Amino acid sequence: MVFGLTTAAAVDFFHRQIIAIALGPLGQDLQLSDTQRGLLVSVYAVAYAVASLSLPHLIQGYSKRLVISGAVAITGILALLSGLSDSYVAILLCRAGIGMAVAIVAPVTQATIAENFPLEKGSKVQGIIAAGTPVGVIVGLGIWGWITEVYGWQAGFSFSAILPLLIAVLLFFSMGNHRLSRGVHEDEKLSFFSSFGNLWQIRTYRHMVFGFSLIGVAAMGAVQWLPIFLMRYHELDLKTVGLILAGIVGAGGSLSALLSGVLGDRINRHDMRGSMWISAGGVIVATPLYILAYFIPSTVVAVSMLGLATLFGFMVPPQFFVVLQTVVTLPLRAFAVGIAMAFFTAFGLGGGVTLVGAISETQIWGSESLRYSLSIVTLTFLWGAIHFLLAAHYCKSEKVS
Repeated sequence: MVFGLTTAAAVDFFHRQIIAIALGPLGQDLQLSDTQRGLLVSVYAVAYAVASLSLPHLIQGYSKRLVISGAVAITGILALLSGLSDSYVAILLCRAGIGMAVAIVAPVTQATIAENFPLEKGSKVQGIIAAGTPVGVIVGLGIWGWITEVYGWQAGFSFSAILPLLIAVLLFFSMGNHRLSRGVHEDEKLSFFSSFGNLWQIRTYRHMVFGFSLIGVAAMGAVQWLPIFLMRYHELDLKTVGLILAGIVGAGGSLSALLSGVLGDRINRHDMRGSMWISAGGVIVATPLYILAYFIPSTVVAVSMLGLATLFGFMVPPQFFVVLQTVVTLPLRAFAVGIAMAFFTAFGLGGGVTLVGAISETQIWGSESLRYSLSIVTLTFLWGAIHFLLAAHYCKSEKVS
């Protein structure tokens, strides 16, 4: 089950990297403007955010196995249709559909963890599953980045359907045929606004969502712009950039998630605030490392600094979900994850990517504008750390018994 959920976690970021790699050649073939290219990224974020807010509440009472395997299968089918189409509107609609389908993965995953694993094992399990996200980056940037470079964007999209369809089959056979919890009691279904109101009264959850969203601004802004940064300032080709980022974000992020899980498991035994301390400490250390990497002229040193920064910066997701499991009651956890992922994606993929581009286009710093733009947006890591520390202040009094 854990292996199946880990592979499912890879699907979201796998699809995000495919579009990041394909935007260049796709835009040239279809003669797209920069605005149209950006919309292919933004529509995914908007659709993901809307689905994250609505679908977790609507699927209460349905089979987890059918919901999660079906959602992943849909992303594969839509990816295949994207590769077979040469219409911008059709690809745009497919991207929106993929965003909506994959939005259901995290809420169902967290509901499954809550129902099958005790809280004392939560950090380790969350670390393993969170490691799936960077694996999606490795595959998306590395393998499918190479396919896109050699055979073109349509082949890249078409072949990208294979992995989600295989994962959907794995999930169907690895997940128990249990139904998602319905309301506070099995016979009581809370309205959307009642559920949202109950969650927002939990101060720990509120601050963790704010912090998680703010680090999404910095993290997603960096990940989506790093290919252009490395090509522009270090004169690397697309294939080399894909392999480098697969190593930095993929391997480094996976290692970070696993270390975070193990470290959180040990610290939380003595003090449940450990998850929030790890989250805050990780992004505080990562901030200056990222900024230094953006200005160091040596490619080797810059890449090494980016790898080290990723090792600290990616410690947040496992701990975020551990805290959520600790302060949110079981029936509301899937909905709570949906709300969190909606904020994270809207702020990160929608806001962070756009903000980096907008600051860079002001050209205040001339040809160096992208360096400064990435650095400024990276500072939102520190803002997020403040909210993690505020969450630590409230968590003991709000722990679910």
